[in-house]
Parts: sequence; structure tokens; C-alpha cells
Amino acid sequence: MKISVYITLGVWLVILPFITTVVAEDEVVEETKSLIQLIIEGQVTEVSRYLATANSPDIADEQGNPALLVAVSHRQLPIAQLLLEAKANPDVENAAGMTALMAATHNQYHDMVQLLLEQGANVNLQNKRTGYTAIMYAVENNDMTAVELLLQYHADVNIRHYEGITPMEIAQARGYTDIFQKLLFSDWNVVQPTPSATTTTKTVTSTPETTSPVKEYLAKADYLLNQNQIRLAREIIQDGYQVTGDMTLLDRWLEVDKRLFDELKIQNQKRTLSQLASVGSLPPSRNFLSNRQWQIQHEINNPIATLSFTEVDQVLEGYEQLKLSLIKLGTVLQDKIREVTSQDLPQTEKQWRQYQSMVDEITQSRYDYISFDVLSPYLARAEQQIFLAENMSSLFSAYSPEILQHAVKTLAKTDHQNILFEADPAVRDQFFRVYSLFQNLAKGQIRMEELFIVQKVADKLRTQGFTIEEWWSSSH
Repeated sequence: MKISVYITLGVWLVILPFITTVVAEDEVVEETKSLIQLIIEGQVTEVSRYLATANSPDIADEQGNPALLVAVSHRQLPIAQLLLEAKANPDVENAAGMTALMAATHNQYHDMVQLLLEQGANVNLQNKRTGYTAIMYAVENNDMTAVELLLQYHADVNIRHYEGITPMEIAQARGYTDIFQKLLFSDWNVVQPTPSATTTTKTVTSTPETTSPVKEYLAKADYLLNQNQIRLAREIIQDGYQVTGDMTLLDRWLEVDKRLFDELKIQNQKRTLSQLASVGSLPPSRNFLSNRQWQIQHEINNPIATLSFTEVDQVLEGYEQLKLSLIKLGTVLQDKIREVTSQDLPQTEKQWRQYQSMVDEITQSRYDYISFDVLSPYLARAEQQIFLAENMSSLFSAYSPEILQHAVKTLAKTDHQNILFEADPAVRDQFFRVYSLFQNLAKGQIRMEELFIVQKVADKLRTQGFTIEEWWSSSH
């Protein structure tokens, strides 16, 4: 009997601590669930009572989300403040590697971002899974308010996530120009220009004449040029000149506009007057009939390519931006010539001559682009359609009206923004030649809205009455 009692007592002595531990753990789990629910519901008073009993503010839910992160996710700012006052660690991560600051930034909760930064959250902590920092989430959201807040607390704009991309590169890739420029001019951005074989821009050298602010503008412009962000680089150089008034920036302004112009010209310039296949390109052994059959098949198989006017407008806008930039630069140079001493005058006059040369070159390039890259192919395409309309006719008709109607529509497109009136005389002669071919074939038997457009253009060109030299003078 005594042995039995001793055995029972021994068993209880063994299992009692275990039972006590399980009960205690169950109580903690229930207590945790209760606290997390209070946070979600925004029960400020109850959470305050819980924290007053010296319980840990870093308690986490079943998914591993710290109480502070739960408060952030549910936009409970007063409770987050209570947790931080109770010394909650703002940098504790959840299973996904997110901290409270990352979550607040990702959710664009600016008041919470401000609170966390004020309470010492690590602004440059990286997500252990992705390498993202808070400012990367802000940039991805195109959230300038969050970016500015994070920069005030020295967010690093050059840090890279685990795929090797910086916040600046995220902004650049997504086309967030304002944020890119904000990051570029941040205090922590110490990017130096990297020489590139593809850029014609000179590397900035440190000279006594070049002050630190000027060198900073030049370095950042060079960085942008190496990233092929030419227009943004030009804006920075122009802003830099307005701030510093330094002549070095005027030189760079001209260089950047020249680079922008060269790329525009190389990308779009063809400079060829398109025509139908000539007899000289036909096989010499064929007779007239076989040659004509060959040419018909050739024109069917090789329609002359024309640009969409959406693309044309984009290119013309590029020229317009260049002209506006140069007009602004010309005004600056005129003011500078009036201001500088006789010692500085030769350099300023040299810049003025370069400026005038660029104005002339850009004007000529735009004129040639309109004439030979845009209008001439449209006119040649209309001529091609007229040729096919005439030569593909059936035995019972003089021409194919369907194809001729396409020719009229093509001709009418040359009136786009009245650019035909800026064209080279050879191209305007081409217009009249093609229009005459149409009239001779159609003999007034086609009535279309587009035809009235073409007739109006022809009448206006005939009565316009000025030469290309006079147009050239008026364009200046």
C-alpha cells in the first residue's frame, strides 16, 4: 500500500511541472491572441493596460508578425505609439523579412512612417529575403512624400537590393523623373561620373575655376548622360547655370544639346527621295510588255513604306524642344556678352557662334526630315498606287477606282499640320507631279472628302507665292 502511494506521488511529481508549463503556455498563447485582437480592433485603453503590467511589447502573432507590425498593417497609429513608448523594437522583422517601417512605406502610411523614423527605425535596413529598403518601396509606389521623409533621415539612394538595382535605377526604369531627380540631388548621393565609350561629353576635371557646386551639377549631369537620360541632364545643367551663373555650364549646355540633336538625326534621318522602280533596274533582256509586268509585280510586292504621323509628331516635338532650349540659351548668351569683361568676351563670342551654327543646323535638319523622310515617301506611295490603279485595270474599265481612292487618301495625309508648306521645292514639285497623274487618270470622276483636301492644298501651294529662300528667312 505504501509502495503504491509512493509510486503515485512520484508520478505526480514528474508530470506536475509539465502540466504547469502547458497551462502557462496556453495562457500566453491566449494572452497573445487577445492582445493582437485588441490591436486590430484599435482598443487603445486595453493595450495600454496590458503594457502597464510589464509585458513585452514585442509579442508576435501566430504568423510571426510583431505587435508593432500588426499595428502598422491595420493603421493603428495611437497603438503603435504606445508600443514604441513601451520600447518595442521598430526593426523586428516578420517571416517575410518586413519591418514596421517597410510595411508603413509600402502601404503609403505617411504618419506612421514619420513616427517610426522619429522613434529610431533603421531607415537603411534591408529585407533579408529581397534586399529591399524602405525607400525602394517608396520609389516603386512613385510616392514622393515618403521619399522625402526617408531622405530627411538619410536613406541611402545608392544601396542595391539582391538583384543589384538601386532606388535611383528603379525610378529611372519606371520613368519616375521627379523622384529620380530628387534622389540624384539627395545628400547621400555621391555618384561620380563614369567614363563611357558611347558618350561624347568631356570628363569634368577639378580646376580652381570650377567651384564645388558647379562640379556637383556637372557630375550629376554626366551620370545622367551615361544613363542616356539626356533631357533630364539638360534640365539639371540649365538649373545649375541659373543657380551658379558659371560659364562652364554654358559649354556643357551646348554639348548636351548637340548630343541630343545628333541622336535625333541619326535615329530618323534617311534623306532619300523615294521613287518607283526605274527602267534601269529591270532585267535588260525583257521586252517592254514583260518589263511592265515585272514592274507591276515589283510594286505590288514592295509597297513604299511611310511613317505613322504619331511617330512624325514625336520627332518634330524633339526638334521643337531643341529649338526652345537653344532660344533660351541664346538669350542667356546675349545677356552674358553684355555682362562679361573684355577678357572673357572671346570665349563668350565663341559660344555664341557655336549657338548660331547649331540653330542653323537644327533648322536645316528639321526641314530635310519633313521633306525627304516624311513627305516624299507618302507622295511616292501615292504615285505607286496610281501606277497600280492604271495598270491593274480590267478590260472593261480605264482604271481601278478602288486603288485610286487609296492614292487620294495617301495624298491627303501630306497636309498633316501643313508641313507640306515647309517642304523642299523638289518635294513640292513631286506633289504637283503626282497630283497631275491622278487628275489625268481620274478625269474628275472621283468624288471624295479627301480629294477636296488635296485640291485645297494644291491651290494654296500655287497661290502661296514665296520661294524657299524667303521661307528660310522667315523661319529664323
